[in-house]
Amino acid sequence: MNTRDRIKTKGKELFNQQGVLNVTLRNIAQELQISYGNVTYHFPNKSKLLEALYEDMNMQLMRLQSQHQVGDNLLTYFLKLPDYNFDITIDYIFFYKDFVELKRNHPEFYEKVEAANLFRRTKWMEMLRILQHQKFLRENLKNEDLDYIIELSVGIRMFYFQSTEIEQIQRSIFKEKVNRLLLPYLSENGIQIYKEFGNLTEQQP
Repeated sequence: MNTRDRIKTKGKELFNQQGVLNVTLRNIAQELQISYGNVTYHFPNKSKLLEALYEDMNMQLMRLQSQHQVGDNLLTYFLKLPDYNFDITIDYIFFYKDFVELKRNHPEFYEKVEAANLFRRTKWMEMLRILQHQKFLRENLKNEDLDYIIELSVGIRMFYFQSTEIEQIQRSIFKEKVNRLLLPYLSENGIQIYKEFGNLTEQQP
């Protein structure tokens, strides 16, 4: 692992353990037993390190949008996504736990987060429109309804990880909370798939 990646890995570890505000680049240098100048050569300030870590997380999340498995219908894939991104979220949990502090103390970083979120939101909107075209979502839903589904999903995810202690976070509860929000918007076909998916996951060890 090269020095840049070692700094990112250690930074992520310390941010998750201690919180972003409690970790400095000097702390990271000390933990790695390298000079402070070596750290700032790669990341002149903490915001730059945060940007690099967010780019890594965002790339992993974006890849999930292209992992639709052959044999799965799109709704089944959609229902699997909370399980897929759970591990990614846990790996970068500080972005959720320290969201308010990041927004307040690192405005330039937050601008980049907003831009990335807007792009990802566009992709999710495209997926919801396909689900509606495939008659898994109710036909009478308008664009503002689909946009509201996205807002609900983001809000539920953020609230769960911000309000739950690390040791109490559970994959099964997270998946159920995120997927349940779809129920009021599903068509009869969609509800049937939802029920079948629930039965399938209950049977898994």
